[in-house]
Amino acid sequence: MKILHISDIHIGAKLGRYSQNDDIRKCLARIVDFCVCEHVRLLIAAGDIFDSYNPSAESEDIYYNFLNEASSAGISAVIIAGNHDNHERLYAPAKFLKRHNIMVAVNNAQNFYAPFELAIDGEKISIAAVPYVYDAQIIDPAASIDGGETAAAKAYSEAYNAITKRCAQMCASENKILVAHAFFAGAVNCGSERNIQRGNSLLVDASPAAGDFLYCAFGHLHRFQKITENAYYSGSIIPVSIDEAVHPKKMILIDTGAAKADDRIKSIELPAFSAYKNLAGGFDAVYSELKILNDAYISAVFTEALSLQRQDLLLKTARDNNIRIVSQGFDIKRRAGEADGGADADASDAYLKMSMTRLFEEYLRAEGVSDARLVEKFDAIASECGRGKSGDGGI
Repeated sequence: MKILHISDIHIGAKLGRYSQNDDIRKCLARIVDFCVCEHVRLLIAAGDIFDSYNPSAESEDIYYNFLNEASSAGISAVIIAGNHDNHERLYAPAKFLKRHNIMVAVNNAQNFYAPFELAIDGEKISIAAVPYVYDAQIIDPAASIDGGETAAAKAYSEAYNAITKRCAQMCASENKILVAHAFFAGAVNCGSERNIQRGNSLLVDASPAAGDFLYCAFGHLHRFQKITENAYYSGSIIPVSIDEAVHPKKMILIDTGAAKADDRIKSIELPAFSAYKNLAGGFDAVYSELKILNDAYISAVFTEALSLQRQDLLLKTARDNNIRIVSQGFDIKRRAGEADGGADADASDAYLKMSMTRLFEEYLRAEGVSDARLVEKFDAIASECGRGKSGDGGI
């Protein structure tokens, strides 16, 4: 049987003010196409299906269309809830989804997770599906006070492994797979994951669990990585930060019928549907890189102040090339003895002399926002601080 492991879909994620749903939709369609072409019979999604606790209607539409496409292609699925997910909301249609061979596991107060017993094409397989488990559920909150973080970390790891051990013992098939959403020891994060650790109290030793299962499909960390010989994080399906894009996005194909253990687990690289770039330097250097991009998310840090004409050129080029400027900042260091003069120097001096309200107006203009009432409200607040239009200006 061929099984595909993905995780951290983060439907509804945004970079800055820009939705990533279009890229997520394309990636999920590619995943279904891959499953069909490779005759994948079971899809595992190891948590963080949505990016927020209350996903939008558009995000839920993407999710259910994805499940419908997979089910229509004869692909069964096991889905667990992660720390981003609303567990009750994810579980609400579970009985209906089960009729379409889609199983959903979410957190419960008893920490009891009966395995899903599946028979696909005559092959039996047991899926121990353990969603995100909150530390307060399985350890005494006083443990970190009485014994420190080390004692709390040990207590959480032991309690968590007791849950997975019980799941392994309940499995009816010799082919056992663990699906879990947690931070396992030895893993490296990308920095963009929402912090679910309190000190090290949520760090879990994966080795006890790994020995009980044919394969361990982990979710939560966004970087593809191997934890033990049979335990992997597949990572997020698209970058959810610009810095995260340096790590290729992957999914993992497991073939339970492979004769050799080395052939059983393969990583498959996912395509990038947008470019992700950190740009820094003077306007000319940044603009020369930006104007050759298409379908991109960028963060720009300028080492000089920008005139309004340059801001307009930047925004026009971004709109024409579908470039989403996630953030824009300045790192301007005036050198001692630097000669004044030129348009850029004049622009820099002009910005330094502007009032807070004027700077706010320029910011709104750069973002393509025109709202006089918002400016008035800002000016009222700034004036109370003595820094509005009537002030001397400056930063």
